[in-house]
Amino acid sequence: MTTINFQKRIDADLLKKADEIYEQLGTTTGEVFRMFLAKTVEVQGFPFELKIDREPSSSELKKWLQEAINLRNQNFKCYPFEEALKKVIKK
Repeated sequence: MTTINFQKRIDADLLKKADEIYEQLGTTTGEVFRMFLAKTVEVQGFPFELKIDREPSSSELKKWLQEAINLRNQNFKCYPFEEALKKVIKK
């Protein structure tokens, strides 16, 4: 395999932020770029998404809790925390 040196100019702040994320994921910007290109060739398009897990937002939690209550209202198994869920959703 022949290799070449590939250089591009990029915003310093953007690179710093990306470096910090990749470090948390246990890799480097250079390795991520290589993975990006390899996956692009493999899937013949834009590759994959890597991200740091985040806590769900309040609105996401309320939506999920409402969905659980809706399932209960459709005669699915009732769990003892149903009333607590209703109180959270009303907030």
